[in-house]
Amino acid sequence: MQLYTHELKEYFQGKRKKFTFPIAPQGTSFQIKVWQALRHIPFNQHQTNLQIAQQLGLPHAASAVGMARNVNPIPIVIPCHRIASNVSSRYHFGDDVIQQLHALETGQLALISTHKK
Repeated sequence: MQLYTHELKEYFQGKRKKFTFPIAPQGTSFQIKVWQALRHIPFNQHQTNLQIAQQLGLPHAASAVGMARNVNPIPIVIPCHRIASNVSSRYHFGDDVIQQLHALETGQLALISTHKK
C-alpha cells in the first residue's frame, strides 16, 4: 500500500509522470487492451481513439475504444484524459475529473503542496 500512496502523492505534487505499481482493473479483454494502451500515452501528450484502435490492429474500432475509455475504472492511473476528443463524452467519473487531470498535467493545478513548513 505504501508504494501506491507514495506514487499518488508524487503525482498530485506534480513530481510523477508515470505510475509503476501493479493494477488489475476488471473489464472485457478488449477494454483491458485499451486501458493498457492508454497507460503508454506519455504524460501531457494526447492521442485519438483512432490512433489507439490502430495500435491495437483494429482501425475500425475507434468508437469501441471511446466506449472502453469512458468506463475506465482508474482514471488517474489509466489516463483516459490523454485522449483528444472533439466529441462530447460521458466519462464514468464525470467531465470535471477529466478537466482536473488535464490541469494537473499542464501544471495549472497542484493538489498537494510541495512546500515544507
